[in-house]
This record gives sequence, C-alpha cells and structure tokens, in this order.
Amino acid sequence: MKEKVIKVVKILGLGFLEPLFRINEKPKEQAIKFFKMAVVPLLTFILFLMFWDWGAESIQDIVNERDAQVDYNNDKDNAIKQYKMSPKEAEAYAQAKMDTFWLNIKKNKYLDEIYGEIKPTIEEIADEKKAAVKKSGIKLKRGGVKREYSYETMNRIDNMSSLVRSTIKVDREQGIGENSKTVYLILTDKDVQKIPENVRSTKYDGVEIKLNQDDLYRVLVNDKFNYLYKPRYLPRPKDVWKKWQLLLHEHKVENEKEDAFHEAQQAAIAKIKKSNKSKEEKKKLIEDIKARKYPGYPTIIDQIFRSILTVLSALILAAFIAIPLGILMGLSPVFKAAINPIVQLFKPVSPVVWFMLVAMIVNALIETESATLPKEFTVSYIAVALCAMWATLINTSVGVASVDQDLLNVASVLQVKGIQKVFKVILPSAIPMIFTGLRITVTSAWMVLIAVELLSQNPGLGKFVWDEFNNGSSDSNAKIIAAMFVIGIVGFFLDRIMLIIQKQVSYEKKNIS
Repeated sequence: MKEKVIKVVKILGLGFLEPLFRINEKPKEQAIKFFKMAVVPLLTFILFLMFWDWGAESIQDIVNERDAQVDYNNDKDNAIKQYKMSPKEAEAYAQAKMDTFWLNIKKNKYLDEIYGEIKPTIEEIADEKKAAVKKSGIKLKRGGVKREYSYETMNRIDNMSSLVRSTIKVDREQGIGENSKTVYLILTDKDVQKIPENVRSTKYDGVEIKLNQDDLYRVLVNDKFNYLYKPRYLPRPKDVWKKWQLLLHEHKVENEKEDAFHEAQQAAIAKIKKSNKSKEEKKKLIEDIKARKYPGYPTIIDQIFRSILTVLSALILAAFIAIPLGILMGLSPVFKAAINPIVQLFKPVSPVVWFMLVAMIVNALIETESATLPKEFTVSYIAVALCAMWATLINTSVGVASVDQDLLNVASVLQVKGIQKVFKVILPSAIPMIFTGLRITVTSAWMVLIAVELLSQNPGLGKFVWDEFNNGSSDSNAKIIAAMFVIGIVGFFLDRIMLIIQKQVSYEKKNIS
C-alpha cells in the first residue's frame, strides 16, 4: 500500500515527500534526503519571494525618488516665475512640498497595511446603516415621494464605495432620499470616530501619521486600497496575493449574479405558463426569454477553463495530424525524404504567422451566422495545433523508425503484417517516444496559446492578460503576475496528466518520469 501511495505522489510531481513515507526505514538518511529534496527548495522559494519583495520596493523607491526630484525642480521654477520668490525662498518652498510628497507615500503605505483592520469596522457601520433603512419601513415606489434621511452628506458622493451602499439613491440637491433602486449610505465624522485610535494615528518609519476622514474615504473608494498607484511599479508578492483573492471574490459574485439571472428567467417562464395567453403566444414569449443570455463578463476562473478547453482541442487536432504522418515517415524513408523539407520549413514559424494564416482561411470558409463554434475559438485552437504539433510529428517518426529489429523479425515469423503489424508491434514500441512528443506539444501549445488568444481575442488567459495590460490601472500588474502563476501551475498539471496517461499505455514504465 505504501509503495502505491509513493507511486501516486511521484506522478503528481510531489516526489520530495517520499522520504516522509520511508522515515521508519532509515530515519537519519530519510531526514537528510527530505531536507535536501524539500526544505532546501522551500527555502530557495522563500528567498525568491524575499528578493522579489525587496526588488519591488527598490523599484518603487527609485521611481519615487525620480518623481520627487522632478516635482522639486518644477515647484522651484514655478515659485520663482509665478510667485516671484527669491531662489532661497523657492528652494524652501519646493523642499516643503517634497516633504509632503514623502509623507503621503508613507501614509499610503500605512493605509495599505491597516486596510484589513479598517474593513471589518466599516462593514459593521454599513450593516448598521442598512438596518436603519430597513427599520424605517420605507418602501420603494416608482415615482414615489422622496424621503430624506438624517445621514450627513459628503462631497464626491458619486464615487462612494459599494461597500456602504444599499437600496436608495442620493439626490444632489435634496440630500439622501428615495429615488431609485440604489442607496448610498454615507460615512460621517461620527462613523469615523468608531475607527480604533491605534488605527487612526500611529508612527510609521519615524514619522507620526494621523488618519482623518478623507484618508479613510480613500480606503473605501478604492475598496482594497493599494498604494501602487502607478502602472510602472512592480507589484510585491502580497499585492499579487491580494489581487488573486479579489479575482476569486469577483468570480463568486459573478456566479451569484448569473444564478439570480437564471432564477429570474425561470420565474418569468413559470409566470407565462400560468397566464391566460394562447399556446402560440406563450411559446414565443418563452423562446424570447430563453434566448436571452446572461450579460456578465467571464471571470478569471472562466478564462482558465476556456484556455484549457482551447489547448485540449489543439492537442487533439495536433495528434490527429502529427501521429499518422509521423508513423508514415518512420515506416517509409521515401515518404520521410518527401515530407522532411516541409517539416523543417514550417517548424520554426512564429505563432503570430500561423494565427494570421489560419484567420485568413477560417474567415473565408466559415460564416459567423452558421458557425457551430465561435470563429475566434476555431482560429485559436487550429493555430495553436499547427504551431505545436511538430514535436509529436518528429518524435513519432523517430520512435517508429527505432523499433527493435528483433521485434520486427518475430512479427515476420508470426506472419503479422500490414496494419496489424503497426498496431501490435510498432505503435506499442514507439509509444514512449510518441508521448514524449505529446508532452512537449502540450507545453508548447500552452505557451503559444497566450499569444494566439491575445491576437484572436478569444476568451481565455491570453485575452485576460492583454485586457489587464491595456487597462493600465494600479492593480493591473498584480493581476497579470497572478495570471502568470496560474499559467505556470496549469501547465505543470497538464504535463502531469500526460505523464499519467503515458504510464498507463506504455510498457516501459520505469523509464518514464
């Protein structure tokens, strides 16, 4: 039983855990082995994260230093030209503004760090306000009379965070009142006083920082406040982790919205069925409702599964083309001599070129209205297959050509010929090489998929990365790096799956790793 567990662990790429299962055999040797195989790599990864964090902070400091110097020179020049200050006064003026700049940097860092402490308090305030609205007994009516609340209004109401919204809309002139299905619950000075003192005022890097209502408002507006407000900054590991959690939260929220949408559709259909309309009218109305698709956008999890579907479709197409051609090339030197120049010519072609070629052909042959699959998906998986199939083609050819001559002689003695010889002798012997090619094809396909999805705008991780890159918001870089880790992890598991399949169908299991 233990050996079977160890075998499974190795297949999953967790071979470094083997010494733990064998610790009772030779404890000292297994402990040393575990240290070398698990602890050392773990420490290396921790050092990598530390170096990344240090590098990100250093880049931020370099950019801030440069920006501070540029602002200092501009402020000094403006002070002399516009305010007619003397050079000495202008320097003092510019220096004061630079000090404010650095204080804001420190304050923003502190806000980012204490967000986790502030958020629960703000959520409690929001719940209290929502409860007060509900307790008031006010019911929304279309075109109903506006009713004002006693909550104090603030500037920039339109940008208030969704964290403190409920079901009534703010009227700029009247204050807060019943106007539509949206309500803004305003954070007041009284609410700010509920924030613990140790959060609202502290010393940070030797500078005393006091947070006021405006600072806390900034946390709310940005929801998860991040002081990496410039896209050129390299996100730190904790920034990437925060954004990954945010992406998962968005997926959960989007799924809830989609479920609510479908429930509303079913309720509408049930209502139509109970109505007194004719069968024809009911049928038409129900078809119209069913034809409406959920208008939401694909989340990161949806993009991951779409990319996996694309790459698996590409793998099937690549295998369908490459394995038969590889077998023919391995069996016939003449056929190999005829095909090899084409293989060598097209093997190095960039995925960008393959994409453009496939797009030309697909756009010419397939009409959007009659297409079973979306055009962009079709273009993506065909382009990826053509770009990644060469490893399978070459390995299959080599594997077939390298079949042991003794096996072929035995097959001849037993009068195994033709197709039977291919399937019973040649293919079983060539399977390790074929699957090695397929594993390389999967890895190559997963790599080029990102570029192809980017170009074709096919939903997937490539499009997600491209959209975030073009978005240019403060958290786009963190999301891109999170996607980078996802791409690596999914690629690893795809390779492991191919390894498991290879071991199941191959006779030479010991040589597969």
